Amino acid sequence: MQIKHAALANNLQKHTAPLYILVGQDHYLLDDAFYKISDFIKKKYGCEPARLALDSSEDWSFLYAEATSYSLFSEKNLIQATYDKKTLDAAGKKVLTTYVDEAESDSFIIIKAPSLPLKQLQWLVNHEKVVVVLAYPLSADALKQWIFSALKQNNLQFEREVPELIHQYTQGNMLACAQWVEKLS
Repeated sequence: MQIKHAALANNLQKHTAPLYILVGQDHYLLDDAFYKISDFIKKKYGCEPARLALDSSEDWSFLYAEATSYSLFSEKNLIQATYDKKTLDAAGKKVLTTYVDEAESDSFIIIKAPSLPLKQLQWLVNHEKVVVVLAYPLSADALKQWIFSALKQNNLQFEREVPELIHQYTQGNMLACAQWVEKLS
């Protein structure tokens, strides 16, 4: 399944998939999705994450071994991985295909892949055990609406021009917008 970042919270409430792959160029949204999924799984299943960087075929083999092994301390495994290449190599495709075809509900894998284009994952998008989260920069109007909502969530009283001014001052950088909202709160 392919969803946008904005639909992630609803998707998590309905269904927790064994594999999440996060792609896109907005690092704030990627990190936000990464932490939302991780926190949801940790709270729901009480598991601590294992962290991996997927740089070689051996790393992919280790990922599969971690995902298919049992945990001594919790009933579920959570694996947080990062992948920084622009193409998915043969070892990665093989491991992901094997994992989703054989996946039990004992493990969850979250892969943050900011440089990986969506075209590289088309073969996985329609799989029922996979959620591909798209984290692309928001349009100017959507970002201003996000700023407005973030200010309201923090119970801040503000003039109606403030979201526009924050957007203008930060030049549309979502991370900078979030930092300004945090600073104001």
